Amino acid sequence: MTTVGGVLSLMGILILFRFGFPQPSFVVEESYLGLESANVLSDGKTVAEARADASRKELTYKRLSMVALGLIVVGSVMQMISVWL
Repeated sequence: MTTVGGVLSLMGILILFRFGFPQPSFVVEESYLGLESANVLSDGKTVAEARADASRKELTYKRLSMVALGLIVVGSVMQMISVWL
């Protein structure tokens, strides 16, 4: 149980290094202030597509960072339980 808890904690830490802690917002709306949804950006995407991509990316980062924190908590609890049992 200690080994499994340690592995879960390590997995959570590695995911956190990649995706970071949950952030309040990527501020999608203010990034393209003054541009209409149909405007084409320099990368060939429209403003609407760029906003949608940013929203999806924000959701992915938020979910994975919460999974990582959960793995750390579960792993730590498993390690504590195995010490007491």
